[in-house]
Amino acid sequence: MLDHQKIFAARLERIASHAGNTNATLHIGMADQLPQAALKRAVLGKARPRKSGLALLSLPLALASGAVAWVWAQWSVPVLLQSQELWVALLASGVMVLLLRLVIGLRGPLTLAMQLIGVALAVAGLHNAVHLWPEAFAMLFSPDWVQEVLATTRPMSLSLGALLP
Repeated sequence: MLDHQKIFAARLERIASHAGNTNATLHIGMADQLPQAALKRAVLGKARPRKSGLALLSLPLALASGAVAWVWAQWSVPVLLQSQELWVALLASGVMVLLLRLVIGLRGPLTLAMQLIGVALAVAGLHNAVHLWPEAFAMLFSPDWVQEVLATTRPMSLSLGALLP
């Protein structure tokens, strides 16, 4: 029969003497011990490589892709879905943001936030581009839409009129 008090006392002695199996060592076999730092390298693998210059471009790329998603939604929703509803355009731009994330390879919440900021800036400022290049927008969008934007918005301004009722 085992004497549990003696086993417990021996365990306390091992802990106090820092010998045996502690948090600093991992026993693989009877004589093999792996230090904690080597264990972390073995389990977690090598350190991640430093981010390259492309990582610095990911934030402006995310911002631009959000704006592109809104422009695409403004073009495709009336043409493909026959709808002028704002929520449909916002939903379509959200789907496009997710598709662009997959295609471009954007990862992380910061790039998603930058994409959403790009959508918001495009919502608030697309009419400025229409005022600068009305002929180009008349070729991409309907001329009636371009005339409506020119008549209802001021150039070089931020407009939230599309979002407010």
